[in-house]
Amino acid sequence: MTDNVKPSRNKSTWIRFAYMLLFALLVGAARLVLFFVILGQSVLVLFSGRDNDKLRDLGQGLGKWIYQCVSFMTFNTELKPFPFADWPDLDAS
Repeated sequence: MTDNVKPSRNKSTWIRFAYMLLFALLVGAARLVLFFVILGQSVLVLFSGRDNDKLRDLGQGLGKWIYQCVSFMTFNTELKPFPFADWPDLDAS
């Protein structure tokens, strides 16, 4: 039994793989930023009793952006996330 699997020579597929690699690297950096947002919010709540609205919005935006990246990298959508589209809309909190 032989597999007749041929490598894709479709140029758009290779371009998509390059975008996927770029977004995988950016998601890694975003996870680090998100860690510091979580740490900052935790420290603020511990010492002041309140969270920071701007950090909350940044955390929400990063979370949605990471979701969009994962959806693109897993072929669930063809839409490229920011910076090739708008930053995700934030929900009122």
